[in-house]
Amino acid sequence: MSYRIAKINPDTNEIAEFPLLDHFQHPELLTVIKQHPELENLKSNLPAEYVIVEKGDIPSLNWDQAVRTTSVDLVDGVWTEHFEAFDRFTTDEEKIAAAKTYKIAKNSEAEGSFNQMVLAAAIANGYSETEKSTFAQQRVEALAYTADNSVPTPLLTAIADARETTVAILAPKVIAKAEENDRVIGNLIGRKRKVADRLEAIDLNDVSTFANFNNITF
Repeated sequence: MSYRIAKINPDTNEIAEFPLLDHFQHPELLTVIKQHPELENLKSNLPAEYVIVEKGDIPSLNWDQAVRTTSVDLVDGVWTEHFEAFDRFTTDEEKIAAAKTYKIAKNSEAEGSFNQMVLAAAIANGYSETEKSTFAQQRVEALAYTADNSVPTPLLTAIADARETTVAILAPKVIAKAEENDRVIGNLIGRKRKVADRLEAIDLNDVSTFANFNNITF
């Protein structure tokens, strides 16, 4: 659950200050937060003039929208913050200027997500950079051995010997792992290119194409 804190008038039970953007301006509140970081304990120990305000549903946003608070209501003993979407730009000129930056940002975001997921896949499998650098050669030797078990396989032979197994057992495992890696990396490449394709379809001089921003997810 996401929440913020408000200050109320205990006599009228009405919001006096919300949100509290700087807790340091409320030392009595800051002390309680430090002593009771867990939400349930914090609720039980808040000074009388403070209340927890839970966040209500956030509306779905288009790329050119933002969200703002519309009201804070007390219903059945729970304070809840309500939101609405609103357009961030009032003119096409503003929208075009923002779109230029947004397009660059979405491309960088996709590139970052791609690199992060590739790295996560490698880490999940426990592969070091040195080991990954041998994958291409392992595949070449494994495929060659599968076609003709008399061909030399210096890398696989060294690996098999150290693992106390044989190239005959290791080769199909290498091929299967390589094919699985192809599927994972291929999926990520496709997703990154999908973002690039949709970004390329957006003409920064034609605001009618900007709705495509709403369909861009990695």
